[in-house]
Amino acid sequence: MSTKTWRWICKINGVEWVKKIKKEKTDLRTVFTATNEPIKLIEKVSVETSMRTRTRRLTFYVAAVDRETIILGTGGFKAMGIQLKIDEPSRDVRIVDEVKLDRHGQKIVEIVVEGIIHKERRLCLINPTSRCLTAGVFQVSSEGKARIKIANHMSESIFLRKGQKIATGELNGFEILNKKPELLKKLNSWFRDIQGGR
Repeated sequence: MSTKTWRWICKINGVEWVKKIKKEKTDLRTVFTATNEPIKLIEKVSVETSMRTRTRRLTFYVAAVDRETIILGTGGFKAMGIQLKIDEPSRDVRIVDEVKLDRHGQKIVEIVVEGIIHKERRLCLINPTSRCLTAGVFQVSSEGKARIKIANHMSESIFLRKGQKIATGELNGFEILNKKPELLKKLNSWFRDIQGGR
């Protein structure tokens, strides 16, 4: 990408974001355009990059060129799930900070839902992959963050690592029943029938 584009990205994301960037000297000696013109590479940067449902750390080369496009190499396409389209699997839900849950303990923790969160999609259905979490719908911020309650129902302590996947998330394909009272009434009736049949 051009230095102009890189400066624009840094300005949009702010000082705190810039501090998290991994910068290195370029490991490529000579790079040429399709018309065999040499390209001067300024630096190599590694940044968290989000496209729809995926967030991955990708490496970019900042170059002394005029164009404002960003060229993503084939390795970057593979990392982001790009073939003819971006795959739309469930999003990974990860814990923000490490947590220790004593036996039968519970805590409110911060999670992050991977990928870009659009303004109109701020509710996320969480499907647990960890025993300390129950399914639910949570309000997420534009950064994909939310606070949820986790509980340890086992007789041993549980340790969750920073960044550990604890669930998958869905931003569409579900409905909030309290907005449709007739559906909620049917669901409650169905639960009563199931519990009565035990």
